[in-house]
Amino acid sequence: ATVVSAASAPEILNARHLSKKHEIVVDVGFCPVGKDLKSAVGNVCRSAYSIPSRLTETPGCMGPLAMSVLIERLLQRAAEVEVQPWTYSSVLSLKTLQ
Repeated sequence: ATVVSAASAPEILNARHLSKKHEIVVDVGFCPVGKDLKSAVGNVCRSAYSIPSRLTETPGCMGPLAMSVLIERLLQRAAEVEVQPWTYSSVLSLKTLQ
């Protein structure tokens, strides 16, 4: 089973909510914490990171663009709209940018 969490609450998923049957957990939550709000955590408690086989950690794995594309594709699926595969017409190389 796959879990996608996009709540705006820090570390709400823990060992009570996740089990080994949850093979993939996508933590889309991004919650600033601390007095200066310069640190961030996701929806999955760090103590539960070892439960699923694969986990996207926060911060570090889901940026704003990836989050928006994920949510868009989930909404398209929920509305039963055919989701087209991603295609890339061109790829920039480092030589092109220099």
